[in-house]
Order: sequence, then structure tokens, then C-alpha cells
Amino acid sequence: MIYHPRTPLVLGGILIVALGALLAAYSPHPGALSVEHAAIERLGKLEGCESCHTPRGMAAGCLDCHQEIAAQISGKRGYHHAILGEGEPSCSGCHPEHNGAHFPLVSELSWRAQTFRGFKHPHMDFKLGGAHDTLLCEACHREKLERPFALEDFPAILRRRTFLGLGQECRACHEDIHSDGLSGDCTSCHGQDAFRPTAGFDHSKRFPLTGGHERLECGRCHVLPHPQSPRRPHPFPFDLVRGSGCAECHDSPHLSLPTAACEGCHQPEEPKWAAATRVMTREAHASTGFSLAFQHARVACERCHSQGGSFRERYPDPSAKGYRRREDTCEGCHVDAHDGQFREKHERCLDCHAKDAFQPSAFTHASHSKLYALTGGHAAAACTSCHITEPSTHVRRFAGTSRQCKACHEDAHGGQFDAEIQARDCSTCHQESAESFHIPGFDHAKRTTYLLGGAHAEADCSGCHRNFVLMVADRTAVVTRYRGTPRDCGGCHHDAHRGQLDTGKCSDCHASFATWVDVRFDHDTQSRFPLDGAHERAACSRCHARVTLPDGAEIVQYRPIGRECTDCHDMFRKE
Repeated sequence: MIYHPRTPLVLGGILIVALGALLAAYSPHPGALSVEHAAIERLGKLEGCESCHTPRGMAAGCLDCHQEIAAQISGKRGYHHAILGEGEPSCSGCHPEHNGAHFPLVSELSWRAQTFRGFKHPHMDFKLGGAHDTLLCEACHREKLERPFALEDFPAILRRRTFLGLGQECRACHEDIHSDGLSGDCTSCHGQDAFRPTAGFDHSKRFPLTGGHERLECGRCHVLPHPQSPRRPHPFPFDLVRGSGCAECHDSPHLSLPTAACEGCHQPEEPKWAAATRVMTREAHASTGFSLAFQHARVACERCHSQGGSFRERYPDPSAKGYRRREDTCEGCHVDAHDGQFREKHERCLDCHAKDAFQPSAFTHASHSKLYALTGGHAAAACTSCHITEPSTHVRRFAGTSRQCKACHEDAHGGQFDAEIQARDCSTCHQESAESFHIPGFDHAKRTTYLLGGAHAEADCSGCHRNFVLMVADRTAVVTRYRGTPRDCGGCHHDAHRGQLDTGKCSDCHASFATWVDVRFDHDTQSRFPLDGAHERAACSRCHARVTLPDGAEIVQYRPIGRECTDCHDMFRKE
């Protein structure tokens, strides 16, 4: 039977039926559903196909669930009606299905000739313009929704985003700051470009806003009703004002008025009402005994005549006892910037400072030299380098400033000479004056017990005293090592013999520091091969040749070296 001609045909038909049953049981769709439809359990089964693919057509199946779209089409409104017109609905052209869970049902295909971000509401009265034109769609169609959207038949499945459910009134998205229900025609004053200024409202037709009025908040003049107050008969909230005359809003600080009208002295366009430039000129101010000159000519009136207090406190009587607000008594208005440091020596600020400028003061280098001579680098240093501001008082300290180097300068040696600095400050080594930081006449042998002889006497200090990184307080610092500098040759010099002669010191062979080639080496006593006969006259290089190490360095080989005759002479080699 297995060799029957129809056997392959029968077996193939059985396999095809089995494969179809397997696919129908585990994957009835031609492709995976979108994540929205996959969340509906019945759509994932084989019999669920008829929910969309109905005998009436697939668009009818879509509209059976999407009642909100069906209502738009039947009511001849909304975007779907705008693109369909009187034609038959066709959903799959804009919302293709079976493309996988990550393929969005609402994509670029849904917006026809326009892109998703470039959609301009062509079917609505509300056109995107001004500030609205730069907003992301989600700013309104997600953040402004009062509640999550869900289809009527699927209340448990909330829509992540929707383009339905928003009204076209401003208050559908924006809070009514004029209190609810007072006005719905926002565009009569406001535009889409910006909420402020109100492009449609001309305030100058009612009350010109000039001077200080130009910067006032509306609520400073307009009586705004509370949102919880009963509804008023007038729909516009700005019809109630405190008044249109100066006295209705402003309290007069004057004891007597030269004129009944405020405008007699004050100009409405003045940025500050209290300036009164029509009356209080410089000449008028000089008649009070205080001329507005130099820096005082640029000081605002409020700096001397503060807004706080009564009129008599702001403008005291110059003839009264104890009056100190005169031209030559700075202390009457200004706080002592030195916090009493010079109170015993100087009673008046003008002893050091001039009327026209606080800086520079009359205290010169010559004056400073009577207390502390400024020489060398100190002569060019800024005063603030030594006279610093105390963090606790915010006052710059002059009196009592320390004269020690360590009070201003950091220890450049990283604590190597703490004992010396504690005893005599930096002058233990350096000059007491600031003429030079150089140490004059430093006796190396006496101060360090290390004699600089030979080539060492000509060597630069940095050859032995090198920089190293040191932890100072909570930071690292690079300092020159003095204490703890190695005194053996290996501390500064590389071993030219690469470890061949590590049993002794360099001075065992090298006679002095004057020249490195001055060698004192007794081959008979300092080696295991005495030189006699012809060997005594032979050049050292005949036995101690130069060799190249694996790293490329060339050295003279001293150890190990053969001591047998055959190691050097070919004539004694055995065949």
C-alpha cells in the first residue's frame, strides 16, 4: 500500500488539514492584532473574526463598536464625515489591522495628505494659530481631557489617547481667571498668539496707562469678584474700579498741599509717582542744606527718603536738634562699612574718603609704610589680597591684620618645615622683606649636613629636589621635596650597570663627584680574577664588552663573565 501511486497525495492532504487545524487553534489571524484590539478577549479567538468581518462589510463591523465615529458620520460632522463626504465608510484604508501589536491604528496613514504633527483641523471652526500652532497634539487631546475615554461596550478598556471629547471654547482647555460664567467670549480681548497683552482691548480709550500705572497688575485698580460669589448681572468683571482720581486710590503723605490737584506737582507719565520732578529740582533740594552733587545726584529719592514711616520721618527737619543728615556727615545716612575699626582714630568718613567717590581713599602706600612697608611683590598686590572680608560679619578687616607670611600665603612646602615656620615664620629661610622669595646665602652643608662637592656643586637644585604629590588638608598639592630627599646615588641616578654591581655603593669604584669616569678599582682585590702578565696591559674592553639587552639598552658587561682561558682565547678551544 505504501507504494501505491496515491499514497503521497493522501499523506499530503492529511498534513495540510493538520497544519490548518493547528493554526486555527493557536493563531487564527493572518497577522497579530494591534495592542488595542488584542486587549479584547473575544477578538483573539477564531469566531471573533466575524465581529469585524461581518456579512455587511468590515466597515460596518468597525462602526458597531465605535459608536462615537458612527454618530459623527450619521450626524454629518467631525473629521470622518469631512473626509468621507457622502461616500461609503472604509476603515482599513486609514487604520490597517493585523500588522502586529506595535503598529499603531492611528498613524500617518490616518491623516491623508497631511502629517500627524502637521494636522491643522481643516474640518473645524477652531484653526490652529499663534501659540496653539506650536503645541503638541497631546497637550490638548490627552492632558485636557476631564476623564479617560472608553467605548460604550468596553468600559474597562480606557483609551490611552483620543482626539474626541474636547469643545472649541477657550474654557474647554483654559481656566477662566475672570471667575466662572462671567464671560465666554475670550477672543474679544485675547488672541491665540499670547494671553497677555490683550490685543483686542484698548485701555487708552478709558484710562491711559502711563508711568507707574503701566506696570501695575489689573487687580490693583479693578475690583475682581471672588469665584464663589453670586453671579453678577454684568458679564464683564473689569467694570468695577476703585476710582479714576488720584485720591481714590492713593493716600496723600503731605501735611499741606501747595495745590489741590496732585498733577500740580506730579506728572502721570512719571515711572515713580513720588519723584515730583516738577517741584523738587536740584536747586530746590540745595535750599534744604544738602546739594545733590557727585554720587548723590544719581541716587533715587527713596534711598534717603524711604517709603516706610510717616512723612516727618521721611523728611525730618534740618533745624531740629541732633540732625545729622548733612553733606559732611556721611554717618547720618551710611552704615560704617568698617564696623568701627577706625572709630578711635577717625570720627569722620571724610578723613579718608572724598565726597565725590568712596574709592580710592586717601590712605596711600606712604600711609601704609608707617604701619607696614609694602616692598617687593607686596607693592603690586591688591589690598583685598591681605585685607579679606570676614565671613561672619561680611566686613573687610583692616585693623589687626596679621603681618606673618603664613596668614596670607599657603605653605608651599606642604608642612615639611612646620617647626621652623612655627618658630620664626617663613623668615627662618626667606628674607623678612618681600623683595625676593630667593633664599640668600643658603649653606647646604651646614643646614643639611650634605656637602655639595664636584658636579653636585654645579647641579640645579631641582635635579635632586623634585616635585611630588602631597595630600594637604582635604586636597592634593604638588610641592618640592626637601625633607626626606635621598642621599644615596641611586636616589637620583639610574644604575648604569643594570644591577650587575649591586653588592656595594657607587663610591666603592667612583672616586669623586667631580667626574663619573674617575674610577678607583683594584682588579686584584675587588674581583676574583687578578691581572698579571699580558692581562695587566690589556684594555678593559677586551674582556668587558658592550652588550645589548632585550629592551634595547647597551651596557658594559662586568658580571657574569667567564674566567677560563677558552672564554676569551680561541686558540685553546677544543675541537
